[in-house]
Amino acid sequence: MGRSRSRSVEKQKKRKSRSRSHSYSESRRHSKSSKHKKIRSRSKERRKNNKKTHNRSRSRSRASSKSSVDIEAELKKREVEKNQKIATSESSEEIEKKIEEELQRRVGIEIERRMHEEMAKRDADIELEVQKRLLIAKKLMEKEMLDELEKQKQTQFKAFLEKEFQLSRIFPKSMRSRSVCVLTHREDENRKRAELNRLISENNRKIEMQQIKIAEDQQRLVEEQRKLLEERQKFEEDKRKREMDEQKLILGKQGTRPKLSFSLSTR
Repeated sequence: MGRSRSRSVEKQKKRKSRSRSHSYSESRRHSKSSKHKKIRSRSKERRKNNKKTHNRSRSRSRASSKSSVDIEAELKKREVEKNQKIATSESSEEIEKKIEEELQRRVGIEIERRMHEEMAKRDADIELEVQKRLLIAKKLMEKEMLDELEKQKQTQFKAFLEKEFQLSRIFPKSMRSRSVCVLTHREDENRKRAELNRLISENNRKIEMQQIKIAEDQQRLVEEQRKLLEERQKFEEDKRKREMDEQKLILGKQGTRPKLSFSLSTR
């Protein structure tokens, strides 16, 4: 009996010890599992944090790469606009230069045309003036010659009457008529010949004087024409300079007006 009790007591002790060890192992296992869970949760959180950090770094790198791409695109855009402005400025300067050259050419043509017209007009005016003066001189010479001939006729008639009166006192009537006819015929021929020579020489002298006067007048008119042409050329040159200055003001030369810049706007 005593042995059976001791065996039962030992069995109970073993059972208790087993239960204790089991409970301890269970509790230990539970604590280990809880620790594992905590470690796992922490590792998960760390992975999540690392993932978030990685995502953030990736997003930042993407943003930085995107911003660098945008900056590069903006720089390229600015470079293109700059080149376009330079090309437009060069083309506008070339256009202005061509306009200025064309303006100078047209002004030169217009000045030459007006000078030719003015010279032709002046030549026509001079020719007309010379013809007018020649006609006036011719009429004046004809009038002077007619007056001179009329005066000579009066003088000759008076001389004839005087001779007739003297012969009537010296010769009888029959002899007087005969001698008077002979003398009168000879005297008339000599007188006419002398008078003709005198008139010819006088007319030649007057013609020479008139030609000299006309030549002097023509030389004076040519000199006046030359002065008028010089004044006209000076006037046209001043006018051309004024037009060039006005054109430069319009085209924006010499900093009087800012040049227009053209650029292609990109949307």
